[in-house]
Amino acid sequence: MMKIVTLFDTDVLGKLVEVLETSGLERTDVKSPYEAFRYKSGGKTAVIAYKTGKVIYSENVKSIFIEFFRKNFRPESVRIGCDEAGKGEALGPLVVSAVALTPDQYIELWAEGVMDSKMLSKKQIQTLETKIRRNSLGCELLVVEPKEFNMKMDEIKSEGKNLNHLLSELHAKAVKSLIEKIQRADVTVLIDKFDEEKTRKAMENMGIKSIVQLENGEKDIAVAAASIIAKAAYDRWVMENQSKVGIKPLNMIYKISYLKPS
Repeated sequence: MMKIVTLFDTDVLGKLVEVLETSGLERTDVKSPYEAFRYKSGGKTAVIAYKTGKVIYSENVKSIFIEFFRKNFRPESVRIGCDEAGKGEALGPLVVSAVALTPDQYIELWAEGVMDSKMLSKKQIQTLETKIRRNSLGCELLVVEPKEFNMKMDEIKSEGKNLNHLLSELHAKAVKSLIEKIQRADVTVLIDKFDEEKTRKAMENMGIKSIVQLENGEKDIAVAAASIIAKAAYDRWVMENQSKVGIKPLNMIYKISYLKPS
């Protein structure tokens, strides 16, 4: 049976135990000093929690976790997470992604194992990318390929700016484009904090007011979803172009939108 991995702050594990104790699952002995607790369902291991906050559970108990997330962590509004992959390296582009999630989609994707892409294998990223596209209001990608990235960096350096100026502008563009497409007013934008002032100004210049900049932002599910979409696009670009020499892309900056059919 498929196993799902998720992460909690360690102080949440006690609340989870309270729910599992009343769920009909059978508590069993831990098998290593790193484990916090284990539960069985139908004689088979269904939940393993580690003292680090990592929890592994089987598909057949996912509904328990969805309800736990919904009661304790459900957002009050649509969340747009924004993140990036790559920095325009020679073998890869700079990719910025924004993902919009309703409160219910936020919970469902958390229960599916969405987390920071840096903690996932390529196979997990591919699987979760598909789930995010299917279960989100929409996704936006901005891809800056290496040649254009170098040109842009030369341009902004000549203006006394740095990479954070470019990142802030791209994040703001991705978010603005996505907001225009999903046509929702109840939106909170979340982004990993890398340059608070530049990000705030770039977002405000795009008319975006409700912004939350987070330390370790990928701990938020909307930001984590954006990190997965960005990393999947980055990996595909590298796979398609790594064997080529002297690449001359037709569109060195391009935008990809994924919206659910109305």
